[in-house]
Amino acid sequence: MHNIFKTSLLIFISIHSLVYTNVVNVNAKENTYEIYDFSDDTYITNFSSFDLANVYYTNNLDKYNNLGIKLNGSIIKIEYGSVNFKSSSCNENIDYYNEDTAQQGYTNPCYALDAAYVDTNEDNRVKFQLSGVNGYVNYEDVDIVAYNNDENDKISHFYVDDNYLYQQIYTNNNSLKIKLDLAEYDYLKKGVKYYSYDNHYFYDDYKLLIDDLRNETFNNSVNSDNCYLNYYRYLPNRSYTNYTIEDLNSYFYDFLKIDKSLYKYSDQDKNSINDYYNMSQYYNELDNFLIYQNEYGANGMLMLVISMNETAYGKSALSYNRNNLFGHSAFDSDVEKHAKRYLNIGSSIASHAKNYVSNSYSNMEKFMYHGSFLGDKASGMNVSYASDPYWALKAGAYYFKFDELNGFKDREYYSLAITSQNVDIYKDELLQEKLYEYKQPYMSYIILQQNDNILKVQLDTNFSDEFNYDINTNYGYIDINQIDYFKNNDNLIEYETVKYDADGGVFNDGMSYKEISQNSDKPMFEQPVKQGFIFDG
Repeated sequence: MHNIFKTSLLIFISIHSLVYTNVVNVNAKENTYEIYDFSDDTYITNFSSFDLANVYYTNNLDKYNNLGIKLNGSIIKIEYGSVNFKSSSCNENIDYYNEDTAQQGYTNPCYALDAAYVDTNEDNRVKFQLSGVNGYVNYEDVDIVAYNNDENDKISHFYVDDNYLYQQIYTNNNSLKIKLDLAEYDYLKKGVKYYSYDNHYFYDDYKLLIDDLRNETFNNSVNSDNCYLNYYRYLPNRSYTNYTIEDLNSYFYDFLKIDKSLYKYSDQDKNSINDYYNMSQYYNELDNFLIYQNEYGANGMLMLVISMNETAYGKSALSYNRNNLFGHSAFDSDVEKHAKRYLNIGSSIASHAKNYVSNSYSNMEKFMYHGSFLGDKASGMNVSYASDPYWALKAGAYYFKFDELNGFKDREYYSLAITSQNVDIYKDELLQEKLYEYKQPYMSYIILQQNDNILKVQLDTNFSDEFNYDINTNYGYIDINQIDYFKNNDNLIEYETVKYDADGGVFNDGMSYKEISQNSDKPMFEQPVKQGFIFDG
């Protein structure tokens, strides 16, 4: 599970500060620092202080294949190695400091065991990279493991099979294979193991990855001039899916064979998922994902795949016991104790669209905001939503699977502008009145128009005080020179406002008509039809 809406940032930061005071003192006088060549575990010499050992280490790297320093039987510094996060329980997260954003973050080894080892600094903190994050972690919270070519069997990696890109993820007690995307990139070859901890640049040699991390470059990657950006993980929530309720019903009812709501629960194998394959909390509730998409500006498919990832297609214990489809407030420390309870499934989806997506993860004034797309641990919803560093990757995989089975109606439909530098957002096309400046390792914007070097983009933040999001009024302008990457920049979307008349009745919020902005080529809904006092649609 994960932590959503931490009740107190002050408590979180205070606890984090206490954690870092309880560290191993690598400069203690009574310690013996042993120098090894870890390519074959050859002992070389020892020193009485870390400073002396570190001088020898630095001056002799070229003489050995994988030089390192041991203290009390454990590696504290090494030329080529990985970081294994350790925890006594899945209920305990591990805190780290994010070097790029100067913010605190957290992860959990029950979701991801390994990260790339970069360095051990003078403050006894280990520098690593994991799911886009360049961070520092308490030395006591990790094991540093020597890398010896392919003998390391628990280093997460990517590979190609049957024209698909997969990722193999290791945890402290399991492994997981995930189909991510089509392998339609010339630099990816079948039969090759690729390493990447930023999810953008791939290496066929683990040591070259570590070298580039230390040199802050991508020169040795197989795609140094072609950054990989997964569309499903960089599509902002301020977008519309092209899928209709008929498409959703067909997938869940005809393909997955769901024909009943989750009215009883059995979990014989203790995996927190209902044993009855044909029952789901989605039954007769799928239209809510599209209704609240239009109401609050939260992409219906992005909401659905987050829910699918959290509930295993609407079959989890939490979704059954609390009508909670999104893991809201399901803290790792005690999932059942803190998780929110909803009256029904519709209110869970409405709350996610309104309170979580629109007013929090798409609101730059809230601490949870790092971009409204799924992202990873460096940017996007994943930063604050989940302790699982691959939570966004898994949700994106659900999106890819659904999209492929249904003809790729959503894949690369929007034009995206993605930047890895500071971005100035302006209110006017002349770039005279600045709305705000934003810095994030990767940020994604939907391109609405392009006029020479000026891009009109959809904005995450809602300028209205209301929760309802109007896609026609929430936009800004960016200098194209600030954009690092483009995806599908030939497809610019035009919206028009459609008015739905209640024809003498009222909608469920008391309004007699609705104005909804939508893609003029692919309307979301048919005109509602009044049946007595009930509207169909």
